[in-house]
Amino acid sequence: MPSSKYEVFSQSVEVLLSPNVLFEIPKFQRTYAWGGEEIGQLISDVFGESSRDDLPYFLGSIVIATKSTSDGVLSEIILDGQQRLTTISLIIAALVQRMNENQLEDATENKKYLFSKRVKGSRKPKLTLQDDDQRVYETLLNDTSLYIDVKFRDTRVGTALGKIFKAL
Repeated sequence: MPSSKYEVFSQSVEVLLSPNVLFEIPKFQRTYAWGGEEIGQLISDVFGESSRDDLPYFLGSIVIATKSTSDGVLSEIILDGQQRLTTISLIIAALVQRMNENQLEDATENKKYLFSKRVKGSRKPKLTLQDDDQRVYETLLNDTSLYIDVKFRDTRVGTALGKIFKAL
């Protein structure tokens, strides 16, 4: 039997979002589209009472392909699971904001799950969305409190972050 060219393995979100990983959502994928129902279900699954009984929580499959860019940087292309991964990163951003508000020491440390320093020492979001979504996403990762600003609150990503803050 020929060997498979695909690898399947289980990872925690912490490992998946390790410091040196960059993810890109290709142009042929749909833009960020999760609404309140999907976001609420994910938050309930991860933080709800029943989730404590079912650890570890299975987030679902995320299909990734590796791509090498012209400058030699390896990037992981998200072929499936981009909605979940984007929402998880927004949840982490909201949690970091809540930690900052409560002056908890680990808030800055947890930004490592949102940003990569791998690209020539510059801080870059680990996840690259489609163009329109990316501008809003990057702005909100840098300052989550802006989700209430009129420029952002009616965008898909801004609306999602608002729903996340209400749920937390």
